[in-house]
Amino acid sequence: MKNERAINLIINLFKDKIGQEFTTKEIKQILKEENIYPSDYCYNSYNKDSKEIYLFEKVENGLFKYLGKNYNYNG
Repeated sequence: MKNERAINLIINLFKDKIGQEFTTKEIKQILKEENIYPSDYCYNSYNKDSKEIYLFEKVENGLFKYLGKNYNYNG
């Protein structure tokens, strides 16, 4: 899946879920995509596949809070 398509899918499906926490499994079920990893889109976590667009905060291993695009993250 192209990066831009993945980002748009996440934004559209999570637009009413800002501030809510989800497990990796729940995120993949909502997106109906196995190739999207929330850890690639985290404000506070970096891995070799991290993208330049950040949408989630990693709360703990396997748990993420959706913050949305352009969130004023200072954590």
